[in-house]
Amino acid sequence: MQNVLFRRILLIFKARNAEAERLAGEIGHWLEARGLEAVIGEAVKDASLCRQNFDMVIVLGGDGTLLGVARKIAGRGIPLLGINFGRVGFLVTTQPSEWKESLTACLAGEMSVSPRLALSWKLRHHGSITGQGNAANDIVLSRGALARLVCTMVSVNGRSLGHIRSDGLILASPNGSSGYTVSAGGPLLFPRTDAVVLTPLCPFSKSVSPIVFPSDSIFEFRIDKGSTDCYITVDGQEGAPLDIGDHIEIHALPNALLFLGEDDFLFDRIRARGLAFDQ
Repeated sequence: MQNVLFRRILLIFKARNAEAERLAGEIGHWLEARGLEAVIGEAVKDASLCRQNFDMVIVLGGDGTLLGVARKIAGRGIPLLGINFGRVGFLVTTQPSEWKESLTACLAGEMSVSPRLALSWKLRHHGSITGQGNAANDIVLSRGALARLVCTMVSVNGRSLGHIRSDGLILASPNGSSGYTVSAGGPLLFPRTDAVVLTPLCPFSKSVSPIVFPSDSIFEFRIDKGSTDCYITVDGQEGAPLDIGDHIEIHALPNALLFLGEDDFLFDRIRARGLAFDQ
């Protein structure tokens, strides 16, 4: 890791988690004792803090809390460290008992940075942009309460991939491939893989397999007639209804996320989640 001067650090703790809040306060005092500025906030309630400029963000929570923060700082070059207050996760690398060792290594410039790809999306309704943002994990186009097919025209780099009838589609970053994508039969990508994966959900007649695309691909999805009650969901946390004729444009943001810590822990998480080859 290059020497980075950390002066202003944001600590975001998991909502309604007293232990995470307590540790955030302890870490804040520890940082201030070393002449650094520490700003503390609760996830969701104080999400606007992520729009400010910080030299590093520390998230005390699980993967869900970290994803909510990662979306907001994507592309801004802010290193992100996760301290685990969730279940077995793929993104948080530090256990609460290890925080002092990890932060000492960060401040000394001795902790590696793992650049990760994010996704940028834009929703057009009747030609006007009605929604846009970033995703750290995945973007899902899916049906709602009714068991009807989603009919989607898919284009990649301006060339038609075809008309897909399915329960929906997942476009995932390497980070996101370990979640919904794997459950839907898609591949698990190593976190620093320079690619994205498109996975249909129960395609009609099983006509389309998951496809891995290079990260410079530009995707366009059009919701066609025959679709009923469709939605776009971002990282499983934000969403909006879709109408027939809506266009969703998605492209990758290379190196948009900077996770502090080693990639090797991924294999421990894979074994813990029962995805290892010897299970």
